[in-house]
Amino acid sequence: MSFGAVNDIEKRIFYYLCGFALVSSASIAIGNIFLILTTLGLVHRLLRKHDDVLAVFCRHQKFFKVLAVLIVAMFISIIGAEDMGRGFSVLSDYFGYRLMGVLAVIFCIHDKKKLLMLAGLTLVSITINNAAAICQSFPQFDPNMRKAGFLFCMVQGTILTIAIPIAMVLLGMSWTKQAENSDVSDTAGEVQSDCKKCKCAGKGKWLLIGFLVVALFALYINGTRGAWLAAAIMMLCTGLLLIKNKVVLTASILGLLVLLGCNYSYNTSFQHRANSMVDMQANKERLFVWQSSVKMIEDHPIVGVGLGNFDKTYKEKYINPAAKETWLGHAHNNVLQFFAEGGVIGGCSFLAFWFYMIWFSIRGWMRSRNAGYMCTFCIVMGLMLHGLTEYTFGASVTAKFFWFVLGLSLQWIYLSSAEAGVSESGAGK
Repeated sequence: MSFGAVNDIEKRIFYYLCGFALVSSASIAIGNIFLILTTLGLVHRLLRKHDDVLAVFCRHQKFFKVLAVLIVAMFISIIGAEDMGRGFSVLSDYFGYRLMGVLAVIFCIHDKKKLLMLAGLTLVSITINNAAAICQSFPQFDPNMRKAGFLFCMVQGTILTIAIPIAMVLLGMSWTKQAENSDVSDTAGEVQSDCKKCKCAGKGKWLLIGFLVVALFALYINGTRGAWLAAAIMMLCTGLLLIKNKVVLTASILGLLVLLGCNYSYNTSFQHRANSMVDMQANKERLFVWQSSVKMIEDHPIVGVGLGNFDKTYKEKYINPAAKETWLGHAHNNVLQFFAEGGVIGGCSFLAFWFYMIWFSIRGWMRSRNAGYMCTFCIVMGLMLHGLTEYTFGASVTAKFFWFVLGLSLQWIYLSSAEAGVSESGAGK
């Protein structure tokens, strides 16, 4: 093995990404070590081989264009901000270091088996954290205690909002594959091949079912109401896009509603937590920070207060005198945060990125039925829906997870398109 050979560099990067995937939901510190190694490896790889940079960016050119517009908009917001140093630090973190996951995947992972391995290790990491959270909740079980394993409850809530719909998509598609494989050819060789595929699909199906059972219970004891709502919406959306048989979909929704209704009727802890969703008293602190964010936007409509400057500006000038959570340093909402820090330019650029990714994923799914598109939809919508009640884009663990799994989906789409000989690949041309 040569240290400077491109293939060996990419091999090492794959191992670093495996390490990051395995600890992404279990250890923040170790995850950062693997991500730093990945960053150094990617820099080394690009120094040794950079003649494909333009080709890689062209594969995903629309994705990088809308992302570049967002980065430029937030850069503009920093110019003239009260704390420009803080702004540039946040910019390099948000759109530099945290992006290493997606960049490393699309530059260095050229094998779908490796993508599956990385995805599998990510699910293992989530399951380890879920198991830790479940263990924390006993022997005195109470969903109001909000157990989240090794992570902050909001972070785990966002990750589960993304992971649960993805598992549903993969499970649904595995059943579809089995149904397709049941119509086998008459030749002995093809029948044997299809039987092997069915066995593999069967194992994967039960693993996904196990993951979903644990993940749903972990989300329940997590107790994050915004994540509950976001996950419910995502499960409904993926069901509408994925399940062709509307009778099955309707029966599934009714079954889930009956289960939740019974739990609400007989579980007073869950009842109390669910009632607090519409309890204005329980949500008044979030309403205070949202109102303050709107005032901040009104006073700085064009370029905002500057990226990374919300915390200081809010606490010094805009915090509601009646607010008791005086330590809050963000808007508790992705959209309000970007409009407050980036003005109309930054906020609209953020919305453009969000809406483009939704359009790209739904359009791609309708055309090709490629799982990568549905996973992209789940990743983006999961982050953004929970981001309506929490600043999910600003959470370090959440953001690194988001970019990494988004990279897996985009690269899966590209490799699948390349195999099929389709010209449109990646995040669109």
